[in-house]
Amino acid sequence: YLSSADGEVLSAALVGNKQLVFEIDPLAVSCKAQVYSTVKPASITLNGAQFRDWTYDAKSGLASMNNVTKGNYQVTVK
Repeated sequence: YLSSADGEVLSAALVGNKQLVFEIDPLAVSCKAQVYSTVKPASITLNGAQFRDWTYDAKSGLASMNNVTKGNYQVTVK
């Protein structure tokens, strides 16, 4: 699930049990977002392209995304 974001979350939905899809609009040029997952995401995409500015902390279960810009994100686990 989408744990936190310092931008405006326009929509968020689970697609089955392996994907979280959300649309975000930062209130500035970019923002940060955190997604909780019990396993490390296999991929995170922005508008269909790989989003690379993220880390995963297995202890907290948080994928921390930096420099999040406006768009549609998809977080996928295997």
